[in-house]
Amino acid sequence: SSAMDEIMNVSYSLHSRVAVDLGLEAALGTLPRRVGDRYGVDVKVDMSGHILAIPPEAAATLYRVAEEALRGLDVHPDEKSATVVVSSTDETVRMEVTRGGSMSDLTQTADLSPLGIAVVKNRVLLAGGDMTIDAAPNGGMRVTAQLRVLRAAS
Repeated sequence: SSAMDEIMNVSYSLHSRVAVDLGLEAALGTLPRRVGDRYGVDVKVDMSGHILAIPPEAAATLYRVAEEALRGLDVHPDEKSATVVVSSTDETVRMEVTRGGSMSDLTQTADLSPLGIAVVKNRVLLAGGDMTIDAAPNGGMRVTAQLRVLRAAS
């Protein structure tokens, strides 16, 4: 039973059906509860722009970025909150995930597994975007991903 639960979690994390089927806003709407239940951290999600028009593939990619950026928050007891901000224009969609704490503490722990970050960064690059990890303005860590999006002409 435990192995099946783990397989289901891995399968879900590799490809979020919610992001593909219902869009990025619905998928990110599940994160505050999931992260809160798992890590006890308050996550705020802020979306603006033409969010509903983001193609399913871009939505799934950005959702995975947010998931990976929020992974392992239980390792840092001083982290009580995180933010996910998504904005878009007619040509791009940008996501910024910010976590509190010390940047040096965050980059040296297992929650930012090189494999996990490498996988989502490669996914962003393959989608024609870019992703960076740096220090947030008020301390902590910031993961930023930006994708070009193609929208149907109206």
